[in-house]
Amino acid sequence: MFNSETELMHSFPGIVGIRLASDCQHHTEFLDSRGFQVELLEQKSDGSQLDVVVTDRVLPQLLAAQDLAARPGMITIGVEDAGVDIDVKLRADVSSREVATAVELVLQIVALRRQRDAERVERERWAELAMFDALTGLPNRRAWEGSLARFCDNGQNFCLALIDVDFFKTANERGQETGDAVLREIAVAMRARLRDGDIVARIGGDEFAMLLVDVEQDSAQIIVDRMRGYIAMHLCDAGLPSLTVSAGYLIVDQDIPVRKSDLLYRAASRSLAVAKRQQRNCSVAYTSAVEAEFSANPEDPIQSSVSPENG
Repeated sequence: MFNSETELMHSFPGIVGIRLASDCQHHTEFLDSRGFQVELLEQKSDGSQLDVVVTDRVLPQLLAAQDLAARPGMITIGVEDAGVDIDVKLRADVSSREVATAVELVLQIVALRRQRDAERVERERWAELAMFDALTGLPNRRAWEGSLARFCDNGQNFCLALIDVDFFKTANERGQETGDAVLREIAVAMRARLRDGDIVARIGGDEFAMLLVDVEQDSAQIIVDRMRGYIAMHLCDAGLPSLTVSAGYLIVDQDIPVRKSDLLYRAASRSLAVAKRQQRNCSVAYTSAVEAEFSANPEDPIQSSVSPENG
């Protein structure tokens, strides 16, 4: 039980006091005469009634006052807090113990609501974290696949590009910290060069993916090559091993009637495999020639790398 309204409000700042409704004019006169601080809250449309808040005085004195208890009307215990709006209405002749019990009930309700809201926020936070790569802060494969599915569904033209670090094992040979630093700085570089609406993600290992909105073949080639060049330059400026990246990309437009995420990703992966197989440090667009070359030599150099010379 709270001994005073001051203690109550310190225990839970959302409690704004004891709000008195009905016959408020008499209540206000009584409270003023007893030295209570009274603040008018709201005048009703007909001008006949006011709600008041009583603060900074001893609660039992107010509740035990016979003159006040004899007045018609009611006592409302109110809470004003973000996301919480609770009023407990009591008869004007209730005892101070009954009011204190009502206050405790309100506090318990608010505490439960706050706990529920905190748990909801925590669940949402973990759900969001599950969509991001811990090392780079970029969206992870799960998030990227969701974005790719949305791009496929909305019918707009876009470019799906995959980027893979050339000879990444040479960085890892200098230690895991160096390899991690390379991946983080690649993420920094790619974020810095993104256009509005574009999406970049780390989808596994040293492989990154981009979704570029509203691009044609020529502009996609320019964007992808500029990104590759900027990544290499950024790594050098960061004092990290001099590395290049290869890219494979696919233009998804009206010429591709079937927009299935797995098929599009497979096509871009084959373009990337051809880029790695040819000379690295280049970008290759998906074409029928790429499909033919990959079909003739299906081994993927990205997956079959066994030495620093193959990466």
